[in-house]
Amino acid sequence: MTSRGLSGPANSAPVVYYALGGGLGHVTRSIAILRQMAKRGLPGGIALTNSPHHALYAREGLVAASIGPEAGQPADALAQWVAGRLAHWLPQLLVVDAFPRGLLGELPPVLARFAGRTALVLRRLREGYAREYRLREFVAAHYDVVLAAEVLPGAPWVSRTGAARDVGPVLVRDAEELRTREDARRRLGAAADRILVVGVESGPGEHAGALHSVLSRVWERLGRLFDLRLAGAGGAVSHYPLIELLPGVDVVVGAGGYNLFHECQAVGVPAVFVPQRRRYDEQFARVAGATVASSPEHLERILASHVAAGPRLRPAPRYTNGAASAAGALLELLGASDASIC
Repeated sequence: MTSRGLSGPANSAPVVYYALGGGLGHVTRSIAILRQMAKRGLPGGIALTNSPHHALYAREGLVAASIGPEAGQPADALAQWVAGRLAHWLPQLLVVDAFPRGLLGELPPVLARFAGRTALVLRRLREGYAREYRLREFVAAHYDVVLAAEVLPGAPWVSRTGAARDVGPVLVRDAEELRTREDARRRLGAAADRILVVGVESGPGEHAGALHSVLSRVWERLGRLFDLRLAGAGGAVSHYPLIELLPGVDVVVGAGGYNLFHECQAVGVPAVFVPQRRRYDEQFARVAGATVASSPEHLERILASHVAAGPRLRPAPRYTNGAASAAGALLELLGASDASIC
C-alpha cells in the first residue's frame, strides 16, 4: 500500500473529501466542490483519492492524499488508511463522494468513530446495490446531510437532519470559465465549416477501445465528412477539463457517465450516448430521454443527420453550477459564513 501527497501539520484541514473510486468522475466532483469552497473563503480542503489522475488536484491548486489502487486490497487496510488521514488532519467535516459505505465497504467503522460533521454527495446508484447494502438506512444513521448531485429516483434519501438537499449537477467549471466557440475549435484543430464530433472514451479499456473503433468506422463510412477527435486515455485530446472546450463541439459521443452527461446538458451540446453497465453507476437510467445509439448502424444514422444539417451556432452557455450550491450547503454545515471565515 502506497501513499502520496501527505504533508503539512496536523489540524490543518477543515474539510477532507473522500473521492475514492479509481476514475475521473470522483476526482472531478471533488475538485469542483473544493474549488467552490475555496472561492467562498475556505481554502485548505484535502481530497483522498486512489485515482491515477491524482496529479489533477495540484494543477487546480488543491491538495490530495493518494493511495495506490493495489489489486485485492482488503477493506480493513483501506479503513486504516482513511482513519489515519483523518487522525492526521482532524477535519471538522468529512465529505464522501457517491459511495456511502466507501469503495470497499470500509467506512462504517470510520464513520462511527469520526467526531466531526459528515456529508454525502450523492449521484445515481444502481438500485440493486442500494437494496443489497441497505444504503438508505445506513445514510440516515451516519450522515448529517445528503447533497443530491442529480435526480435520485425511487425511495427518498434522508440524513440525520432531514431529506436530501437537491443541489443539481456538480460541474468543475462555471459558465464564464468556458472557452469561446472559436477558441475551442482552434484548440481542437477543427475547421469552421465542418461538423466537429468528439468521442469521449471512458470506463474499462475494452469499452474505450470499442468506441474508438466504432467511431472510426462510422467516420470512414460517411466519407470523412466531419472532423473527428477522440478524448480520454487513448485519445489525442487530453485537455482537462473537457467541459471548457464543449462550446466548440457540434456532437459528443460517449458513455452515460455523470460528468459527460451533465456537462453536455449544461453547455447545450448535442450528445449521443452509448451507456455502459457498471457495478455501481446507473448510466442507462441517467440517459433515459436523451439520444442513445442502440447499434453502430444507429450511431451512423444519427451522425449522418448532423452532417447533413451542418454546423449550428449555439448561444453562449448559461447554467447554475451545483458545485456552488453544494459548497454553500457544506459551509452551512460547518456553521461558517463567508464573512466569518475570510
